[in-house]
Amino acid sequence: GDKDTLTVHLLSLPEFRDISLASQQLAVNNLQFDERGKQAGFLATPDTNEKKNFDLWYWASGDSTGRIIVDSSTVGMPEGWTVSEFCHVKFSEDGSKLYLGTNKIVRQDPKDTLLDSEKAKVDVWSGFDPLIQPNQLNDLKQDLKKNYTAVYFTGSAKFVQLADEKVEDITFVRHANINGALGFDAKPYYKERTWLYPWRTDVYYVDLESGSKQALLKGAWHNGSLSPSGNYYVWFNPEDSCWYGKHINDRENINLTPHLKGQFAADNNGQPSLTWSEGTGGWTLLNGDEYYLVYTEWDIFAVSPKNPKNPVQITKEGETGKTQFRLWNINHPDSVYVDLKQMLIHGTDDKTKRESIYSVTTANGSYTLNEKLATDHRIIDITKAKNSDRLLFRRMSFTHYPELEATNLDFKTTKTLSKTNPEQNDYNWGTVELISWKSFEGRDLRGLLYKPENFDSTKSYPLMVYYYEKYQNSLHNYYSPKATASIVYPTEYVSNGYIVFIPDILYTPGHPAKSAYDCIISGTDFLTNKYAWIDTNRMALQGQSWGGYQTAMLVTMTDKFAAAMAGAPVSNMFSAYGGIRWGSGLSRMFQYECTQSRIGHTIWERPDLYLENSPVFHLPNVETPLLIMHNDNDGAVPWYQGIEMYMGMRRLNKDVWLLNYNGDNHNLTQLANKKDLSIRMRQFFDHYLLGAPKPQWMENGVPAVDKGKNYGLELEK
Repeated sequence: GDKDTLTVHLLSLPEFRDISLASQQLAVNNLQFDERGKQAGFLATPDTNEKKNFDLWYWASGDSTGRIIVDSSTVGMPEGWTVSEFCHVKFSEDGSKLYLGTNKIVRQDPKDTLLDSEKAKVDVWSGFDPLIQPNQLNDLKQDLKKNYTAVYFTGSAKFVQLADEKVEDITFVRHANINGALGFDAKPYYKERTWLYPWRTDVYYVDLESGSKQALLKGAWHNGSLSPSGNYYVWFNPEDSCWYGKHINDRENINLTPHLKGQFAADNNGQPSLTWSEGTGGWTLLNGDEYYLVYTEWDIFAVSPKNPKNPVQITKEGETGKTQFRLWNINHPDSVYVDLKQMLIHGTDDKTKRESIYSVTTANGSYTLNEKLATDHRIIDITKAKNSDRLLFRRMSFTHYPELEATNLDFKTTKTLSKTNPEQNDYNWGTVELISWKSFEGRDLRGLLYKPENFDSTKSYPLMVYYYEKYQNSLHNYYSPKATASIVYPTEYVSNGYIVFIPDILYTPGHPAKSAYDCIISGTDFLTNKYAWIDTNRMALQGQSWGGYQTAMLVTMTDKFAAAMAGAPVSNMFSAYGGIRWGSGLSRMFQYECTQSRIGHTIWERPDLYLENSPVFHLPNVETPLLIMHNDNDGAVPWYQGIEMYMGMRRLNKDVWLLNYNGDNHNLTQLANKKDLSIRMRQFFDHYLLGAPKPQWMENGVPAVDKGKNYGLELEK
């Protein structure tokens, strides 16, 4: 073709034949084959305009060339619409359908004769906007590429528009070749996303052959799942913590779990909001009928919209043994249904965190677990070969890197295939144990206690206390030594002579600060009362984000600690409540009313709770030197929160330092910054807990005129 145009070629390998699919095109993209390599679809256009309109091209085995199958004139195409340049072309599993996306025909922008200096640059925030302007601006690139799912039936050459400007989102059942899908419309609930969580949506059943939409649920809190046959829909209702189901053609909503033992709702640890489910394992076939696998806190059940009175309990030991069971799907990724006979079940002992792998056998409708592996590790990956019983898996502990191991389904013999971090043997590593105590308020709590590998109970050790929410399930986590993005790693600190304590925190709605105090300080007191080798004069706090907030609060509530570091802390819940999460463009209101901040009320309903939980109002109580990191490109917690904390302590002549890594994020992303923070945190803590000299940046600061030349890391003599 012309030297400035494009031609699409297909090379048929069996006969080494070149097939020209399209020629004289000015743009070609998104070429996709079906699973068997017998069909291809792609976008192409000869449009000479800067903004181009595309056509969908198609080729099938045996064709001598490709052809246009969908364009603006196709029957069924909405008027004034065409194939979107930004759509994702994809075949269904069986190749009978080709999915694409459409949108309005692209029009050329009128010629712009104004200079930039003559144009106002303004965002207009309306109180009636469904989504606030920062949210819209954050999604702008995505919205400019928005397209609406459609389908082309390759056998009948029929085009059907599925999504539209009301029901924009379509979800297909993965690997199923049914003529149904789920559609979602969240727009009626956009405004309430400012303060409410979870987010609601209307759910529809979408018929792929006609494009018709049938309402399934209005204001659903969770999306739910369509069965692989397309006959049933199931969903979790957080208002009563039950699973429901229905036949697609039946309006009746059936409670599938009203009498089953166990809690299907996940523990949200004091968050004043509707919760999520404990989770699901997908669809399976039992006696020829479709069942959905759902989890309680401990066990696995199979429930059926067709047979709602006949649920099946897959595991039972969890109720009494306090072992949590979950499916580990080793079926081929293309499987539509979970095959329980070829399934592994993963068990975690709640008391010891010992993990096990089981196979499943069934007889007379009853399921038996057969233990194949039990290990004091965290198992993080199991992958089965497609055509044999060979497995690759990985497991880790605090002292053992998760190497790649090979075995069979019986797990009788394992072979380690990799050897990572051999230099670990040259360092003073550490140990970890799970400890338990009661809080001041009588809560049963757990935490992790890390000690140096060369621990000596006759010596005195400084204590580093780190936290976020719950960490007990991280007992077997391996931490490779590396520069930190925001937190303290137990490996580094125990290797350098510290004891590290990570307590769980259980929350009471409305009182996150008091809850943190109850759990963290009671745990610290438990350790210092029990172990004489912890030096009560050499203790420190460190936390990042929500942990940074808790650090900022705790230094206003106790003077037990010699030093504290708060990363990205909220310091003023009044100003934070009205702020923006700039990384997403979302309002922060929902976080305080419904989720992690756990206040549960607006600032107008309960200003006393916002006052109680805001560190900045209690700063006169602070006696602990505080290091703050808050970066000016933080997309989660606006960095003025760190500034408010710093300015208040500075005004009150408290010992305070603020690190702002220019342009970096909530957690550091740039390696040079990570290294710098790692050094400064260790210098800060080593000074107050190990008696090391102060670095110059702590003694004299770093003047702006020296920025980039003198980092102030040298130690004072």
